[in-house]
Amino acid sequence: MNDRIDQLAELKIDRNAAPSEARRWPWIIGGVIIAATLIVFLVRGMLNAPIEVEVQTVRVTDTSTGGASVLDASGYVVARRQATVSSKIAGKVLEILIEEGMRVEEGQVVARLDSSTQAAQLALAGRH
Repeated sequence: MNDRIDQLAELKIDRNAAPSEARRWPWIIGGVIIAATLIVFLVRGMLNAPIEVEVQTVRVTDTSTGGASVLDASGYVVARRQATVSSKIAGKVLEILIEEGMRVEEGQVVARLDSSTQAAQLALAGRH
C-alpha cells in the first residue's frame, strides 16, 4: 500500500519549482529566428524600394502643313468592364448582330438563335 502512495506522490506537480533551463531554449531560439527573418525582410524591402526619378515633359506640336502625324504609337485597347451574355434556351447561333468592341445597351439583341428545336418540343407538349 505504501508503494502505491509513494508512486502517487511522485506524480504530483510541484508548482513552486522553477522552470527548467532546457524548456527555455526552444523559445529563445525560435525568437531569434523570427527576429532574424523580420530583419532580412526589412532590409530586402529597403533595397527593392522604388527609386524616384525626375521626369521632364515636352510639348509636342504639329509643325507640318500636310496634316501628317507627329507621333505614331501602337498598343492595346482593354475594356473597362466585361459582361457575360447568356440565353434562356440553348440553340445554334444563326446570326451575330454585334462585333467585338462595340458598345451595347441593356436589352439590345446581340445574336439570333435557331429556336426550331424548342418550337418542336412545345408543339409535342401541346398534343399530350
